[in-house]
Order: sequence, then C-alpha cells, then structure tokens
Amino acid sequence: MQSAVGAPITVDGRLWGALIVGSVQPEPLPADTEARMARFAELVATAISNVDARAALQRLADEQAALRRVATLVARQSSPAETLTSIAREVATLLGADVAAILRYEPDQTVSVVAGWGHPDIAPFVGRRLPADGDSPTAKVRETARPARRDDWADAEGELAELNRKAGVTCSVAGPVKVDAQLWGTLSVSTTEAAPLPPDTEARIAQFSELVATAISNVKTRSELIDSRARIVDTADRTRQRIERDLHDGVQQRLVSIGLELRGVEAALPDDLELPRERLSQAVTRLTEALDDVRELSQGLHPAVLMRGGLEPALRALARRSKLPVRLDLHVSRLSPKIEVAAYFVVSEMLANAAKHARASVITVQANTRDRRLEVLVADDGRGGADPTCGSGLFGLIDRVDALGGRSELASPPGEGTSLRIRLPLDSA
Repeated sequence: MQSAVGAPITVDGRLWGALIVGSVQPEPLPADTEARMARFAELVATAISNVDARAALQRLADEQAALRRVATLVARQSSPAETLTSIAREVATLLGADVAAILRYEPDQTVSVVAGWGHPDIAPFVGRRLPADGDSPTAKVRETARPARRDDWADAEGELAELNRKAGVTCSVAGPVKVDAQLWGTLSVSTTEAAPLPPDTEARIAQFSELVATAISNVKTRSELIDSRARIVDTADRTRQRIERDLHDGVQQRLVSIGLELRGVEAALPDDLELPRERLSQAVTRLTEALDDVRELSQGLHPAVLMRGGLEPALRALARRSKLPVRLDLHVSRLSPKIEVAAYFVVSEMLANAAKHARASVITVQANTRDRRLEVLVADDGRGGADPTCGSGLFGLIDRVDALGGRSELASPPGEGTSLRIRLPLDSA
C-alpha cells in the first residue's frame, strides 16, 4: 500500500466508523480524494441509518406483536401456568435470551420458581424454592425494587450463583414484578453466550413485567371470587341440609304420627257412622299426600340417597322420577360431597327444565371421571333455545360449577335440543 485516504462515517450525529481507500501505485491519490470520499461517506451513513431504522422498526414490530400475544392470553384468563410460561417464552425469544424465569418472593427470603422456558431446561425447578441471597440480580431486585443485571457469574456468591455457573449462564437481567403496588417477584432472562445481553434489556423486560403483574392480579381476583362463591354455595348447602334434617326429623315425623292417630280413630268409629268415617278417611288421604309432598321437597333440598350411596345411585333415582325417558351412561365412584352435590343439582335442574320447557322425547345423562376431573353431560332432543338470563335456573348451576373451579358449556341452538357439559376438578389445585 503506497497511499490511503479515510473519511469519517457519521450516523445520527455519532462517529460510526470510517470509509478507507488505498492505492498500491507509486503515485499518490488525487488531491480531491478526501472531498469525493466525504460524499461517499455520507451515502454510506445514510444507508447504515436506513438499515438501523429498519432493524429498529422490525424490532419494535416484533416486540409489539409479542406483547399483543401475551396481552391476549392475559385477557382470556387462561390458566396461570399457561399464561406465565407463554410470557417467559415470548420474552426470552424476543430479547435473544436462552432462558427466562418468573420467580415469586417468599417471606422466608427464598424465591419460588413459578414458570420458566428455555435452555438450560428450567422445568425441573418449577415449583421449587431457592435461596434468594448472594450476588444474584434476583436478590438485588428484592433489595432495591429496581432492575438488576449480572454480566459475569464467575466470582458471584450464593446458591443461585452456583446454579447459574453449573448451567453455563454468563449474563442475567432481572426486572421487578409489582402486584397491587407491592413487590411480588421478578421476571429474569439469562444467556449462555459470551456477549452480555444488550444494554436496553432492562427497559424492554419492564413491559413484560407489567403483563406478568396483570396476569397474577387476574388470577388473584378470580381466586378471591371463586372463594367467595364457594363460601356462599357451602353456606347454602349447609342450610339446605339443616332444613332437610329438620323436615325429616320434625315435620315428617309429626305428620306420620298424626296420620297414624287418625287411622286409629277411623278404625275405632262404629260402622254406622259412615259419613264421619268417609270424611276422616279423606282427611287421612290428603295428609298422606301432603306428607309425600314434604318428602319430595326434602329430597330436593338435600337427597339422602346422595349422602348414603353417592352420585351414581342418586342420578339413577332422579332418572326414575323423571317425567321423560332418561338414558344413563354413568361411570363414577364416590367423590367429595361438594362435587357430588354440584353434579346432582345440575342434572336435577336440567331434567326439570327439559320436562317443563324442552318438549323433548328423551334425555341423555353421562357422567365419568378422567384426568382428575368429573365430566357430566345432560342433553335432550327438544326444541332448544334455552337462555340462562330468562330465570331458568341455569345461572345458579353455572355459579355453583364456577365456585368449585369448574367449567360449563351450554349449547341450545333453536330446534336442535339443549346440552350442558360441566367439568369439575376432583382436587383443589
């Protein structure tokens, strides 16, 4: 190389680099080379600025798309595990991290791993508690309630630091998650690459932290609503049980006793007193009918067969009393009383509605347990068009199912019958 000329490349007011030309000829480059190079450098700067702008725009578009996907999940109130794992996946993918985790602070200075995604595989740690001490960003966020990072784990102390070193993590960034203005936990991302995560990682992770907080707040609100509904339903069930017991032990027993006494009086009357005997017999008949009504009311309040034998015999008893033919397909054993009572009243109300309103010829009742859930389907071949808002009792059924953390699906297209499918979890998870 015999001679060279360089011109600065300035992008958005910053010195970005240089444009260099050189010659191996013995003659020097022309005197106007610097000026001509400067013009070329401006073109290079414009091109680089355009590329940067397009990259920034694409990054913004990707970020907004990821935020929309997560926001949609949060708005749908999908399961907490699904929502939080999706947030971890989205933030790790968007920020170019290898792994993302959502951690909840516990009162004993530990953190619970609530959700995670990526490699190294964090799934084995989900549900576990880890010490939140040492030189980790997680511990720093707990102290300051501000974002924190660690670009080198080599000399860091603490159990979290040791876990990160074993996993080959080189850089981690954690952002605070605040729920109802209180520090709840962190959303953190990590990489195993030699280069640290970009300087703007803290700012970008903050947007996802807000969505994590919204998702958790939704879960908290829904949990409180379910608990409230469950208390109301439980109180109502205990009240019904008490009324049923009072009717059985009190009113029914007295009516039976009165009926026996009247029969005794009837038998003791002389044969020539036909009119009094006839009227007394009619009174005893009406008393017996009233007793039957009380027994039926008592069964509807809290059926004894359900308490004694469980859901399957109770549903068979309902089918026998139904005014319409009922096809049964039952595969259930004894379940918790709350689950059995909820399923029983769903079937009872649907059978009553079909008999009163559906103009159906047959009703199908299916009940089985699978995947730790009780599934019940009640379907008729009637005229359809059932509307829960019209005082049909369906609202109460749906509330009862929701109170137990279950799901209900009502389908009633006009002219095609009505079906209600419910799914009730068999545990409290």
